Amino acid sequence: RVDVAAASVQTRAAIGQSLPNTGHPPTAPAAHPPEATLLSTPLGDGVVHSSLKPDEALSVFEDLQRSRKGLCLDTDLHLIFLATPALQALEPDWSRFLAFYERLKPRDRAVASAVGVSHEFLLKQSMGHRGPISSCTTPGMDWRQDRERVTLVHRRFWTALALRELAGEASPSRVASTFSAPRGALQSLQGHSATYCGMVRQLCERLRWHEMAALFDCLMPRLSFGVASEGLELCRIPGVYPARARAFLDAGLTTVEAVAKSSTSKIEALLRSMAQFESHCTDAEVARHQEVVVRQVAQRIVRGAQDRLGQDFQNLEDEAEEEQRRIRRALSTRASPAARP
Repeated sequence: RVDVAAASVQTRAAIGQSLPNTGHPPTAPAAHPPEATLLSTPLGDGVVHSSLKPDEALSVFEDLQRSRKGLCLDTDLHLIFLATPALQALEPDWSRFLAFYERLKPRDRAVASAVGVSHEFLLKQSMGHRGPISSCTTPGMDWRQDRERVTLVHRRFWTALALRELAGEASPSRVASTFSAPRGALQSLQGHSATYCGMVRQLCERLRWHEMAALFDCLMPRLSFGVASEGLELCRIPGVYPARARAFLDAGLTTVEAVAKSSTSKIEALLRSMAQFESHCTDAEVARHQEVVVRQVAQRIVRGAQDRLGQDFQNLEDEAEEEQRRIRRALSTRASPAARP
């Protein structure tokens, strides 16, 4: 609530001092309510809580509104595109982009068409055409602004393709080679996209689009860890990264409990099979030190899985106790009126 009475008095006084004296009596000011209430819309509430800039939030809102009418869920590319920060898109090699686009599967082509990516534009870009886009000109908009808007959509889609590879456990070196981007830029992009995904999720929650918020909530850890959905649980263990999670999954260790119950020697054998600790040095002392390092890593992973499992059990016990207390309070409240004479 904002008190506007004092402000209106000061404003009327300032206006009266600035007006010339006409000799006529001043007009009585209109009556104002002593208090005013300012209420935010769900969109305004979402802009504040998501920490998005107002212009950026409006652009995200328009993208989400369009996608809700036809979100392609047979591939994760559409969702990753919506979670890709447009202002941090990679600069594509247009000839390579055209070749990559022509190899896309039909379901990925459908996503490209849904977000505004066209084969015609890619073909002209690869040929060096930088003039007006006759088929995409928006009425009342300068053709240069329209071209910049369409180019930004294609850059964002190119970046989404790279993020999908990273989320699918592709090695950063291979993704960097495929998309002609530095590894440091890809790692920075991966972190920013996970943060941006959380901001978009917060906006969806405030808009009461809970089904969209649930989708972004599932995507956020995949972008953060760079691992498929089946490996997310293992990445919660300290010392387990996407490559190690994939090795554990291939060995049948699909849950934190399975890793916690495994012997240190088994985890040590899996780490050795990944060839991460191999050394070309034939020195016996170095080889013994290497074995100690592998054993320590295996012990840390098993101990971390056991600690994580114990923490989960403790959380379940705390929730059960809280639920029991809530039920006892409800029963005592219901029994109190019956006990009165």
